[in-house]
Amino acid sequence: MSINNKRFSYAPYLKDTILILVQVPSEEIGFVNSVTEGYEGVALVRTRDKVKGILEFWVIEEFVEIFMNLLQGLENEIPLRRLIQEDGENSKER
Repeated sequence: MSINNKRFSYAPYLKDTILILVQVPSEEIGFVNSVTEGYEGVALVRTRDKVKGILEFWVIEEFVEIFMNLLQGLENEIPLRRLIQEDGENSKER
């Protein structure tokens, strides 16, 4: 099976998206990934730091409200801290 690298002329998750950083216990990363994947198309999740449990969510602007409801539900199940991004790389607790 060959991979066609020219399928997208841009990274599809960068267009009209918002980056949201979240910290969870590292043992909960798989759970958060699974729940997020269940909301197919709402957000793309990436693990930024496995040890610290920092996740990146690339959320499509049209789905921000749905995603924030998802986060609120996760907060009822596991410890979760939203982070704000500074200077494109560093983050601090919100």
